[in-house]
Amino acid sequence: FSRTWRVYQILPLRQADEFTDALDRHSQINPSKVSIRETSTNFACVDQCVAGALSGAPVSGFYTVGYDYPDTINPDVCPPRNSTRVVLIYLAQVITSDIVTCVPNVTVSAEPLPLAHRAEHYGKWSVITHHLSPTETSRFPEEMITFDNPHRHTTTIRGLHFGIWRLKWSIYRNGTADPLDSAVLTIKVLTDTLPQDRVV
Repeated sequence: FSRTWRVYQILPLRQADEFTDALDRHSQINPSKVSIRETSTNFACVDQCVAGALSGAPVSGFYTVGYDYPDTINPDVCPPRNSTRVVLIYLAQVITSDIVTCVPNVTVSAEPLPLAHRAEHYGKWSVITHHLSPTETSRFPEEMITFDNPHRHTTTIRGLHFGIWRLKWSIYRNGTADPLDSAVLTIKVLTDTLPQDRVV
């Protein structure tokens, strides 16, 4: 027998608040664009995600995945066997991906990890780049700013100054160095002259 994996159904997961996960059962997504491969993929997953890994998962949610066992010798005689299970897939997501500001301190937010993920996973904010112009990039942008708490999904960034900042919110499994998934946020700081704080 050969095994064929596929995604049968996707029920998006909508965060009602930091502690409660709510299913949006009214908006179902066509699973035909999601494929399953054998290598690791870019999501945090409560289950072992069966024997394959999803590629192209569009949203966080409950994924019904399964496989068929077609009989390659007598396909017209023996119908294929199949098995399904539901796994919770969580993708890194920022609330606002593009921020424009004139102040040095900005509060940013990402979707919090579901309760089921928090024992084995954590999130972290980090700096990717800081551009002063299309051709000028800061060498050590991570040393120029501070986060009140880089592991909180909502935190304040302090010390921003003129330029375009690219940051990311990443999901990690405990004990691993490479993120399972990341979401990018861009902050455009227009001036260094205004001292007020702004929450976005």
